[in-house]
Amino acid sequence: MFKAKKMRSNKSGFTLIEVVLVLAIGGLIFLLAFIAFGQATKNRRDTSRRSEAARVISEIENAKGDTNGFALNSGTYIGGFVDQYLGGTDNGSTGGSFTSNNITYEVRYDTSVSSYPDSTSGTAYMAIHNGSKCAANSMNNTGNTGDYAVIVKLEKGSACRDNQ
Repeated sequence: MFKAKKMRSNKSGFTLIEVVLVLAIGGLIFLLAFIAFGQATKNRRDTSRRSEAARVISEIENAKGDTNGFALNSGTYIGGFVDQYLGGTDNGSTGGSFTSNNITYEVRYDTSVSSYPDSTSGTAYMAIHNGSKCAANSMNNTGNTGDYAVIVKLEKGSACRDNQ
């Protein structure tokens, strides 16, 4: 009778299943990193928008000190304020615009940003209102004449800062 000889192979390497498995795991890791990077970028831009809202409040206080307590009570005054204190452009009766950290801000005299277009990677919308205070992430008109609130539209929601 025949004796079956075992054939030994001296080949070394990975099987196709092992290679596919490693590629699949690597793809998942790359996908998770890509998703996290996108979210981190949005969060960074929103943090920058919140900082700019706080800077606007600070500049309002500077302007009040320079002009003996003037009031930002219309789009025309907002435009002049943006031009003089934020280094932006006076857009006449609609307000003004300025650029900071590669984001262009449209600033208007209003009590809400809910009707404004969504903020994108390069744009943001701000509303300044005299006699208002922040209530969570929105404005209410229960403040005194010297109170100011700034609300900025974020990529996710909005943020409000006031001078209180």
